[in-house]
Amino acid sequence: MEDEIDLKKYLLVLLKHWKIIAGITLAAVVVSAGITFLTPPVYEAKATLLCTGDAKTLLGLAKSSGVAAGAAEKLAGKLDLSERRTGALMGAVSAAARDNLIDITAKSTSPQKAADVANAWAEAFTSYATDYYKRLQPAPDELKTQAAAALAIYNVKNEALTEFQEQVKRNDTGNCLACAELLYEVQMLRREIEAAPDQAPSNALSRVFYQYQAKAYSTMFPGAQAAALPQIFIMQQASTETGQVTLADIDQLINILEKEADISGNSPELLLNHISGMKLKRALETIKLDELILSRDTARSSYLEAAKQLINAELARQAPKQQLRTIEIAAAVDTPISTVKWVNIGVAFVLGLIAGVFVAFAIEYFQRKKPRDNDVIASEAKQS
Repeated sequence: MEDEIDLKKYLLVLLKHWKIIAGITLAAVVVSAGITFLTPPVYEAKATLLCTGDAKTLLGLAKSSGVAAGAAEKLAGKLDLSERRTGALMGAVSAAARDNLIDITAKSTSPQKAADVANAWAEAFTSYATDYYKRLQPAPDELKTQAAAALAIYNVKNEALTEFQEQVKRNDTGNCLACAELLYEVQMLRREIEAAPDQAPSNALSRVFYQYQAKAYSTMFPGAQAAALPQIFIMQQASTETGQVTLADIDQLINILEKEADISGNSPELLLNHISGMKLKRALETIKLDELILSRDTARSSYLEAAKQLINAELARQAPKQQLRTIEIAAAVDTPISTVKWVNIGVAFVLGLIAGVFVAFAIEYFQRKKPRDNDVIASEAKQS
């Protein structure tokens, strides 16, 4: 069938270039054998550390550059300068945790050097881990000082807020402002009644006004000493019974409101200016109060954070410490790490064979492509 793969032509290509395939395969085997048999043997040594806490927690520090620097200092005189470089030491050492034990394994072409590196690394790791956890825990005395300072600032801010609140209460700006606004309305109503005392709408308006203001005044300032409140009800009752509120009644109410608002003898026009000033004062008091509250709350947050750090430091001080202790010192072992040399050579043989076959087919492809290119060029020349 046409769809069937013709293996004969592929076999012919392999037979045609068998020398290339064999040469590449042989070269790979020779190189692998040379590297395998000429590379010096590698020796391994292991030191074991006992951890009183969680070994996996400390394992992350075992391969740090700080530990490598400490091990390099301890290996001075035992290793060459190139062997004591941080990168060389970190590449020769590995660490693994099992239960509460940490194994430090070092490799070298010398059994004694492997043991020296493992022991130096274990010693440097122990010192580094101890210092690391000491640095994480701030001094309790320092935290106590910070907490006391934060508490003092909070007390100052809180006292300032309390004092300002008492001052606002003494000034009673809100009550005075409400009385001033009510006073202005009463004065304007007095002008209306004075201009048309016999008009029924004025009397009706006065009754509605007093009923509304009495309710509003008692709702806004239930704790104020409002002498105007009973007077409003008296005038309301009088207007209901007689159908009229006299100017004398209104003047009496004006005098009471002027006393409550701490204002006297002002016309409605001047009273409006005074009310604007009182509103500005009230707004400034509100802004100042908000600033003091924010400052007090910020100081309180700082104090709570300092107190939290102090509590955490005390809990950390009482918690069991992470400690390392060497329980097995690395010793020089004369037996190198076993390597399966023939496996390496076999792998090199397979890889070389694959590379040889690939090169053979590549050569065949380019050889067949070149004549076709020449034929195409000749045909184009003939047509032109």
